[in-house]
Amino acid sequence: MRMTYIGTRATVALATLVMAAACGDRKASDESLAAQAASDAASRDLAMASADTNAKPRLQDVPIVDPKTTSTKAPAKNTPTPTKPSTTPPMTKPTAAAIPVTTPSKGAATIAAGTTLKFASSGKVCSNVNKTGETFTAALSSDAVGSNGALIPAGSVATFEITNARTAKNSGDSTFLRMRIVSVQVGSANYNVDASIDNVATERARSATTGDDAKKVAGGAVVGAIIGKIVGKSTKGAVIGGAAGAAGGAAVASATADYDTCLKEGAAIVVKLDTPLSLKSK
Repeated sequence: MRMTYIGTRATVALATLVMAAACGDRKASDESLAAQAASDAASRDLAMASADTNAKPRLQDVPIVDPKTTSTKAPAKNTPTPTKPSTTPPMTKPTAAAIPVTTPSKGAATIAAGTTLKFASSGKVCSNVNKTGETFTAALSSDAVGSNGALIPAGSVATFEITNARTAKNSGDSTFLRMRIVSVQVGSANYNVDASIDNVATERARSATTGDDAKKVAGGAVVGAIIGKIVGKSTKGAVIGGAAGAAGGAAVASATADYDTCLKEGAAIVVKLDTPLSLKSK
């Protein structure tokens, strides 16, 4: 029994030694691995340190900002000020009405600008009879020839308009008769004419009636006869006074009579074209 116990203890002791040896070998292996890892880490640290030492530092100027002088205030917003719409319409400058001018096409039958046309009045026209705005006619005295076969034959009738007329109230007053050419008829066609009056053969004429003049002469004669008879105390004085009075009455009649500007039948009217006059080609 004792032998068995001793054998058992010996077996246990041997197993313990084997396990201890095994643990010792494992511990030594772990310590060797740890030492190798530490050596590798040290090598890496030395390599990195060497790389950092060889690298050249990069210098860059950076402005120093003073936090006291740096404004952190947000920029002000530009808010547009609303404008009140104007209720007053814009003023426009009036333009003078211009006379439309037709430019003749190339090859058109044309009477050139500057051409003079002479007409003869078809009837008598006077400032005391014919009023502003009335019209009268006159016939072309001679042919008007232009380019590309343009022709206004003699006898062509033109229409004139009276633009202003005035009667003189005495011998010292002014009278006038103003007119413009409106159109001219060539064959069956009527053409508007842009022209200026160059000359008109008008004359100044007394517009008082014969009866009015007779009354003024008779009145003067009566007054003269009475004065002559009183002064001369005889019939002869009355006759002489009457003659003198009649002469005075005639002078008064002449001085106080109305005068007008008249255009007799057949009187000349000369116009000058301001722009070309285009006619229909035949």
